[in-house]
Amino acid sequence: MAEASPGAQDAGRAALRRAPALAAPGLVPYFAHNPVAANLLMTLMLVGGMLASLQLNSQLFPTVDPGVVTVSVPYPGATPTEVEEGITRRVEEAVFGIDGVDRVVSSATENMGTVTVELKDFVDDMRVRDDVEAAVDRLVDFPPEEAEAPKVVRAERVSDVMSLVVASELPEAELMRGVEQLEEALLALDEQPPDLVILDWMLPHVSGLEVCRRMRRRKETRGIPVVMLTARGEEGDRVRGLESGADDYVTKPFSPSELIARVRAVLRRSSPELLE
Repeated sequence: MAEASPGAQDAGRAALRRAPALAAPGLVPYFAHNPVAANLLMTLMLVGGMLASLQLNSQLFPTVDPGVVTVSVPYPGATPTEVEEGITRRVEEAVFGIDGVDRVVSSATENMGTVTVELKDFVDDMRVRDDVEAAVDRLVDFPPEEAEAPKVVRAERVSDVMSLVVASELPEAELMRGVEQLEEALLALDEQPPDLVILDWMLPHVSGLEVCRRMRRRKETRGIPVVMLTARGEEGDRVRGLESGADDYVTKPFSPSELIARVRAVLRRSSPELLE
């Protein structure tokens, strides 16, 4: 029986080693041997991406659903203890356990009770809002006789009420000082003081706490009520805000109806004639 020469055996092993590589299917080997097809596919993907980007809905300041439902009940003349016993505690017990509710936080202040219902992710917030409203409506002898009707709203992020843009050819440092002076002048308004100031804690160049303190030190602005807005909701932050001279403290996100109710409650104490 004839045997293959060593050279023939080496050639046979090399052919066997090359065979799997030649027979291996896949896109990578295909495009490696067809650069024109690869370039066409890449061009198609780039054009498709550019066309799709034109259809995207973009926002400079995107609106984010906070996933919060608030129950606010004005209670004129009531102390925080009365608000807690007659309003917030009963609402907490009614809404806790509703499907989709993650956490319940309440705030009992003078003349106002607020219960914040934080929702779980990926729930129908309108359905939960309806369930919360139904639970509040089922409460017996609620609200107390002296309290106003409860308002149940789904909190939405609101945009700034007003923005001022200041432009000048002055150096940046001088422009900054001018902006701060303008801010103080707007807050002072000596000739025609406002009936109430809604003040944000996080102002661009000065803390809202400091602005509130300055207002309380000045004779012209000392008696103007201040409602402070902020995303800082810890107890220590609320204490700092109230100690700076604020008459009320509203945490973000908040509903417009809650803010209006708190403003009305403050005005009832400071200038009741404005609500007549």
